[in-house]
Amino acid sequence: MNDFKPEVAVLIPFYGSVSSLRKSLFSLGHEELAHDVVVVDDGNPSLLRIPSDWHPSVTVLRHEQNRGITAALNSGIEHIKNANYRYLARLDAGDCSVSGRLKKQVAFLEKNPDCMMVGGDADCVSADGRLLFTVIPPSTGNEILRALHRQCCIIHPTVMFRTEVLAEVGGYSE
Repeated sequence: MNDFKPEVAVLIPFYGSVSSLRKSLFSLGHEELAHDVVVVDDGNPSLLRIPSDWHPSVTVLRHEQNRGITAALNSGIEHIKNANYRYLARLDAGDCSVSGRLKKQVAFLEKNPDCMMVGGDADCVSADGRLLFTVIPPSTGNEILRALHRQCCIIHPTVMFRTEVLAEVGGYSE
Protein backbone atom coordinates (compact mmCIF):
# COMPACT_ATOMS: atom_id res chain seq x y z
CA MET A 1 0.00 0.00 0.00
CA ASN A 2 1.34 3.41 -1.00
CA ASP A 3 0.67 6.18 1.53
CA PHE A 4 2.37 8.92 -0.52
CA LYS A 5 0.22 12.02 -0.79
CA PRO A 6 1.24 14.83 -3.16
CA GLU A 7 1.62 18.35 -1.79
CA VAL A 8 -0.25 19.90 -4.73
CA ALA A 9 -3.94 19.74 -5.57
CA VAL A 10 -5.16 21.21 -8.85
CA LEU A 11 -8.66 22.66 -8.54
CA ILE A 12 -10.91 22.57 -11.62
CA PRO A 13 -14.48 23.88 -11.43
CA PHE A 14 -16.60 22.14 -14.05
CA TYR A 15 -19.91 22.80 -15.72
CA GLY A 16 -20.48 21.97 -19.36
CA SER A 17 -18.49 20.10 -21.96
CA VAL A 18 -16.90 16.85 -20.82
CA SER A 19 -14.45 17.09 -23.75
CA SER A 20 -13.13 20.39 -22.36
CA LEU A 21 -12.51 18.75 -18.98
CA ARG A 22 -10.79 15.81 -20.70
CA LYS A 23 -8.48 18.24 -22.53
CA SER A 24 -7.50 19.90 -19.23
CA LEU A 25 -6.88 16.60 -17.45
CA PHE A 26 -4.76 15.30 -20.34
CA SER A 27 -2.63 18.47 -20.21
CA LEU A 28 -1.82 17.69 -16.57
CA GLY A 29 -0.70 14.20 -17.59
CA HIS A 30 2.58 15.65 -18.83
CA GLU A 31 3.39 17.18 -15.46
CA GLU A 32 6.57 15.94 -13.77
CA LEU A 33 5.46 16.77 -10.23
CA ALA A 34 3.09 14.38 -8.43
CA HIS A 35 -0.28 16.02 -7.86
CA ASP A 36 -3.92 15.29 -7.25
CA VAL A 37 -6.83 16.88 -9.08
CA VAL A 38 -10.08 18.03 -7.48
CA VAL A 39 -12.91 18.54 -9.95
CA VAL A 40 -16.04 20.25 -8.68
CA ASP A 41 -18.97 19.11 -10.84
CA ASP A 42 -21.26 22.10 -10.45
CA GLY A 43 -24.60 20.42 -11.05
CA ASN A 44 -24.13 19.07 -14.56
CA PRO A 45 -27.29 17.33 -15.82
CA SER A 46 -25.63 13.92 -16.03
CA LEU A 47 -23.34 12.44 -13.42
CA LEU A 48 -19.69 13.03 -14.24
CA ARG A 49 -17.54 9.92 -14.51
CA ILE A 50 -13.85 10.36 -15.20
CA PRO A 51 -12.02 7.40 -16.75
CA SER A 52 -8.73 6.63 -15.00
CA ASP A 53 -6.79 7.07 -18.25
CA TRP A 54 -7.72 10.77 -18.27
CA HIS A 55 -5.73 11.32 -15.06
CA PRO A 56 -4.66 8.81 -12.40
CA SER A 57 -5.68 10.81 -9.33
CA VAL A 58 -8.97 12.72 -9.53
CA THR A 59 -11.49 13.41 -6.80
CA VAL A 60 -14.91 14.58 -7.99
CA LEU A 61 -17.04 16.71 -5.69
CA ARG A 62 -20.61 17.16 -6.86
CA HIS A 63 -23.13 19.94 -6.40
CA GLU A 64 -26.64 18.59 -6.97
CA GLN A 65 -27.60 21.80 -8.76
CA ASN A 66 -25.62 24.50 -10.52
CA ARG A 67 -24.52 27.06 -7.96
CA GLY A 68 -21.98 28.97 -10.06
CA ILE A 69 -18.22 29.05 -10.33
CA THR A 70 -17.64 30.90 -7.04
CA ALA A 71 -19.51 28.25 -5.03
CA ALA A 72 -17.73 25.49 -6.96
CA LEU A 73 -14.33 27.02 -6.24
CA ASN A 74 -15.14 27.48 -2.56
CA SER A 75 -16.28 23.83 -2.27
CA GLY A 76 -13.00 22.73 -3.83
CA ILE A 77 -10.96 25.04 -1.63
CA GLU A 78 -12.64 23.70 1.50
CA HIS A 79 -11.92 20.11 0.43
CA ILE A 80 -8.28 20.89 -0.40
CA LYS A 81 -7.77 22.80 2.84
CA ASN A 82 -9.28 19.96 4.91
CA ALA A 83 -7.10 17.41 3.10
CA ASN A 84 -3.98 19.36 4.16
CA TYR A 85 -2.43 19.95 0.76
CA ARG A 86 0.39 22.44 0.91
CA TYR A 87 -0.33 24.07 -2.46
CA LEU A 88 -3.43 24.72 -4.52
CA ALA A 89 -3.11 25.25 -8.27
CA ARG A 90 -5.97 26.46 -10.44
CA LEU A 91 -7.05 25.36 -13.88
CA ASP A 92 -10.33 25.91 -15.67
CA ALA A 93 -12.02 23.17 -17.68
CA GLY A 94 -10.97 23.68 -21.28
CA ASP A 95 -7.66 25.32 -20.39
CA CYS A 96 -4.36 23.49 -20.72
CA SER A 97 -1.49 23.50 -18.28
CA VAL A 98 2.00 23.84 -19.71
CA SER A 99 4.22 20.84 -19.01
CA GLY A 100 6.41 21.45 -15.96
CA ARG A 101 4.25 24.30 -14.65
CA LEU A 102 3.52 22.76 -11.23
CA LYS A 103 7.14 21.80 -10.62
CA LYS A 104 8.36 25.31 -11.52
CA GLN A 105 5.74 26.99 -9.36
CA VAL A 106 6.47 24.83 -6.32
CA ALA A 107 10.21 25.49 -6.76
CA PHE A 108 9.53 29.24 -6.89
CA LEU A 109 7.36 29.19 -3.77
CA GLU A 110 9.90 27.04 -1.92
CA LYS A 111 12.67 29.49 -2.83
CA ASN A 112 10.52 32.49 -1.86
CA PRO A 113 8.84 31.65 1.48
CA ASP A 114 7.33 35.14 1.85
CA CYS A 115 5.49 34.81 -1.46
CA MET A 116 1.98 33.39 -1.10
CA MET A 117 0.99 33.08 -4.75
CA VAL A 118 2.64 32.70 -8.13
CA GLY A 119 1.09 32.93 -11.58
CA GLY A 120 2.19 33.13 -15.14
CA ASP A 121 1.58 34.17 -18.70
CA ALA A 122 -1.27 32.69 -20.70
CA ASP A 123 -1.46 31.89 -24.39
CA CYS A 124 -4.92 32.50 -25.84
CA VAL A 125 -5.63 30.19 -28.74
CA SER A 126 -8.42 29.77 -31.27
CA ALA A 127 -10.72 26.72 -31.31
CA ASP A 128 -8.39 25.12 -33.87
CA GLY A 129 -5.32 25.70 -31.67
CA ARG A 130 -3.80 28.75 -33.39
CA LEU A 131 -2.03 31.20 -31.08
CA LEU A 132 -4.02 34.44 -31.03
CA PHE A 133 -2.06 36.37 -28.41
CA THR A 134 -0.21 36.00 -25.11
CA VAL A 135 -1.29 37.74 -21.92
CA ILE A 136 1.71 38.77 -19.85
CA PRO A 137 0.60 40.04 -16.45
CA PRO A 138 2.73 42.30 -14.27
CA SER A 139 5.41 40.39 -12.41
CA THR A 140 6.74 42.52 -9.57
CA GLY A 141 4.93 43.40 -6.36
CA ASN A 142 4.68 47.11 -7.19
CA GLU A 143 3.51 46.45 -10.77
CA ILE A 144 0.84 44.05 -9.51
CA LEU A 145 -0.44 46.52 -6.89
CA ARG A 146 -0.66 49.31 -9.49
CA ALA A 147 -2.47 47.06 -11.98
CA LEU A 148 -4.98 45.85 -9.38
CA HIS A 149 -6.27 49.42 -9.04
CA ARG A 150 -7.46 49.20 -12.66
CA GLN A 151 -8.44 45.55 -13.09
CA CYS A 152 -7.70 42.04 -11.95
CA CYS A 153 -4.33 41.12 -13.38
CA ILE A 154 -4.32 37.58 -12.04
CA ILE A 155 -4.88 34.89 -14.65
CA HIS A 156 -6.63 32.29 -12.51
CA PRO A 157 -5.80 29.19 -14.58
CA THR A 158 -2.09 29.97 -14.11
CA VAL A 159 -1.93 30.47 -10.36
CA MET A 160 -0.69 28.38 -7.49
CA PHE A 161 -0.84 29.49 -3.90
CA ARG A 162 0.00 28.24 -0.45
CA THR A 163 -3.07 26.79 1.22
CA GLU A 164 -1.96 28.29 4.54
CA VAL A 165 -3.07 31.68 3.23
CA LEU A 166 -6.68 30.43 3.20
CA ALA A 167 -6.85 30.70 7.01
CA GLU A 168 -6.22 34.43 6.64
CA VAL A 169 -8.06 35.41 3.45
CA GLY A 170 -10.64 32.65 3.10
CA GLY A 171 -12.10 31.62 -0.24
CA TYR A 172 -13.65 33.54 -3.10
CA SER A 173 -16.11 36.28 -2.17
CA GLU A 174 -19.67 35.38 -3.13
